[in-house]
Amino acid sequence: MFVNFPEPPVWQQSSFRLLTTGLFEDIHKVLQAKGQFTVLTDNEPLCHSVLSEMAPLLEGDAAKFKSALKNCDDNFTTRIPDAYGTSYFDRLWTNGDRKKRYFMQFHKL
Repeated sequence: MFVNFPEPPVWQQSSFRLLTTGLFEDIHKVLQAKGQFTVLTDNEPLCHSVLSEMAPLLEGDAAKFKSALKNCDDNFTTRIPDAYGTSYFDRLWTNGDRKKRYFMQFHKL
């Protein structure tokens, strides 16, 4: 499952946000065993928000996900894998204002 450039920065404190603990719990329900989901954004604070919302699902004996990134203390990186592919937003980024992009990937446990 891929979530590319999910929320405008002004929405991050909104009660209508997409990337919430509830959504991640729903993603866990529909992913196949060892399935994965990816978040790609140009907004670093959003990465921290995602990790905050996912914290209950990443920690302890009841963990439902694990970061798929190796050697990455923050659970996100600015290195986009070559095999990631492309999207409408990726093409906009390639042809426009090249801000940093942040990549996160999680495996279902």
